[in-house]
Amino acid sequence: SRWRTIRAQVLAASDLCHICGHHGAESVDYVIPWSRGGPMTFANLKPAHQRACPTCGRSCNNEKGTKLISNPTSREW
Repeated sequence: SRWRTIRAQVLAASDLCHICGHHGAESVDYVIPWSRGGPMTFANLKPAHQRACPTCGRSCNNEKGTKLISNPTSREW
């Protein structure tokens, strides 16, 4: 499917979580969430931790949810 192809491309390019800034991301996140009209494109999808990050312990993608964040590595969100 298109989702699997794009997801594989994003994770092949990098495993650096765009939210916490640590390596080991195993999932992808919509920068502009799908629910807010974000496209399913390589440019709008970034690596993210779905499970707990081995460095900071955050489940970045789950914690972010559908929020738009301007400074992803900040603890403010």
